[in-house]
Amino acid sequence: MRIDSFKFGAIEIDGKRYGKDVAIDASGGIDKRREGFLKFGSHNITREEIEDLSHRGEKPDLLIVGLGTSCAAKLDPAAEKWAGEAGVELVAASSPEAVERFNREQEKGQRKVAALIHITC
Repeated sequence: MRIDSFKFGAIEIDGKRYGKDVAIDASGGIDKRREGFLKFGSHNITREEIEDLSHRGEKPDLLIVGLGTSCAAKLDPAAEKWAGEAGVELVAASSPEAVERFNREQEKGQRKVAALIHITC
């Protein structure tokens, strides 16, 4: 799996374009992000979202969170605590950086990787 492109308001994964925040599980399943309102997801990324994503498909070794193009989204500190206790490495970065990291990890193929990418601000 590869994220082909990312720009404000859109992400393309394996040739398919998405106009909503996406959650990619470690088994390669792709869903629109469940939290949020209207077209785009909330600016608050909750522990429940992170925990739910890590339970879909295979358990990830690494979960990458894209906080938006200018990092306007915020990751709940409880999500970081939960990930540490669950043995899942959690990395939060701007969405462009998160996309690059996801693709690098996929190319290496050494770990199971999941991601939640906020596609706007």
